[in-house]
Amino acid sequence: MKKYLVILVIFLITMSAYGQRNEVGISGSGMYYIGDLNPYYHFYFTRPGGGLYYRYNYRDYLSVRLFGNYGSVRAADSLLNYYPERKLHFRSQILEVGVVAEINYYKFRPGTIKHFFSPYLFLGINWFYFNPQAKYNDEWVDLQPMGTEGQGTTFYPDRKPYSLNSFAIPMGIGVKIALSETFVCHIEWGMRYTFTDYIDDVSTTYPDPLVLASQIDPIAPYLSDPNLLNNTELNSSNTDKWRGDPSTNDWYSVINVGLSFRFKNKTMKCEGMNPRYRDKRKDYEYNLKNKNKISF
Repeated sequence: MKKYLVILVIFLITMSAYGQRNEVGISGSGMYYIGDLNPYYHFYFTRPGGGLYYRYNYRDYLSVRLFGNYGSVRAADSLLNYYPERKLHFRSQILEVGVVAEINYYKFRPGTIKHFFSPYLFLGINWFYFNPQAKYNDEWVDLQPMGTEGQGTTFYPDRKPYSLNSFAIPMGIGVKIALSETFVCHIEWGMRYTFTDYIDDVSTTYPDPLVLASQIDPIAPYLSDPNLLNNTELNSSNTDKWRGDPSTNDWYSVINVGLSFRFKNKTMKCEGMNPRYRDKRKDYEYNLKNKNKISF
């Protein structure tokens, strides 16, 4: 993961040399998830995170943003009334890298009084890494190698181990505010529709615990069904019963507050070369006309 973050930092520094259309920024975020252990409750179990991003302002109404975020999600049946008798819980780190298009509702032009603010919509695609874990004997255990739903066993040949890498479609809304000609702040909320149902390690039915104990690991049955913790003979009445819903994939959400630095263009100062200078006189005259009407 550190390798990907280093590559992203190098890219942001490199792109910052190419003029005023380019921004680099840092963000603080909160993450939560919607899935089998939390199907309805938005903003529950929100965990802190952070990230970096690069924005290219293609037009006054359109920007493209490359981003990288790191955070975590978690949930527990014991803290919700949805299915408390299942007794499952999990946590997972999330590392995501992606690109989105931002469509501004208003013309957005930092450094002007008239166009310093705009709501926006965004849509894109991202790759992300996750790794669900659960506690057993006060230690966090990686769940994917445990095959908690029979993945990787001969008894369930149709259930293959899931990948810890997946893709998602980020979408959401936000507001961007130009604090000055060079600093831009944004606040946004977005959902990620993912192409996996295993962020929480829960998707389908309970496997036979004896199969897990003999073919995977002696502790695998207890991670699959915590109700077996007091059952040393592993006689389970839950085998093949509903554990999760395989008809819907998991989602996760990112609440993001970012601050970016907008680099000044050193190579396109001529009005004929840089389209943004064509309207500079109008913006200057508008600012001059209205500066006495605004108090801070």
